[in-house]
Amino acid sequence: MNQRQLSTPVTIAMISLIFFAWGGMTSLNDVLIPHLKAVFAMNYAQTMLIQFTFFGAYFLMSLPSGAIVSRIGYKSSIVVGLLTAAVGAAMFYPAARLPSYAVFLAGLFAEGETVVEEPEATRDHTERMLAAMGAQIGREGPAV
Repeated sequence: MNQRQLSTPVTIAMISLIFFAWGGMTSLNDVLIPHLKAVFAMNYAQTMLIQFTFFGAYFLMSLPSGAIVSRIGYKSSIVVGLLTAAVGAAMFYPAARLPSYAVFLAGLFAEGETVVEEPEATRDHTERMLAAMGAQIGREGPAV
């Protein structure tokens, strides 16, 4: 079976785009907080639990994610990370329909637990820079 290989520039562009999107996704928590406060009667601790849940996933899942990368390989773990983020994003729909603060937090945890974001960042600082740019643009919007 003959499998088509992507060229190196195309692969680098795809990985860069993924990191740019992950960076933008990280900053969407700041946009999400005021909207959740409008729906749910949240105190300060519940408001900060939104950020804590998202970034706590990095801490709690770093070793299991490293094991996944070691077991299934680098390329496959990118797919697992993207699927995990997609499941987290998809959880926002039922959370909004219910409305359920706990389901929102579960979705944020799944989005924060992207399997390959950190291991990939150690390979190339360009992707980390693109993730930071995506976070900044996601936070403030593009400068016109």
